[in-house]
This record gives sequence, C-alpha cells and structure tokens, in this order.
Amino acid sequence: MAWVQASDRLPGAGVEVQCRLRHFSGDIQEHRLVKVDEDDCAWRTAGDLAEISYSWDVIEWRDDSVAHASVEI
Repeated sequence: MAWVQASDRLPGAGVEVQCRLRHFSGDIQEHRLVKVDEDDCAWRTAGDLAEISYSWDVIEWRDDSVAHASVEI
C-alpha cells in the first residue's frame, strides 16, 4: 500500500480508493471515492456516488494493489 500523488497517476475508472482531498481553504480530509470518467467530474463518493464539490481537489490516493514478486525455486 502506498500513497500516490494524483498529479502523477490516477486509478482506472470504476476503482474505489481511499483519497486525500484538499479544500481551497487548505483543509485536508480523507474519504473513500470512486474514479469516474465523465465529462463534468472525475470522482464520486463511494457510498452514494454523489459528485464532489469543485471546492475540493483529490491530491493523493492509496494504491492498495499488491505487487507480486517472482520467486525462484
């Protein structure tokens, strides 16, 4: 598990992830969001799929994918 800067990489559409959001006032919060590929929004809340206010920017998301290392026997 690692935090990924949203400016570096985004999860695929339909993927639910834990995100850190920054409000224009500077406040930072964490929420479960779903990445979407829509004309007017990029993220929705995981619970009810509501649009996020434009006052908030996703700055990081947690990549929970597990990297599998190859093992030689």
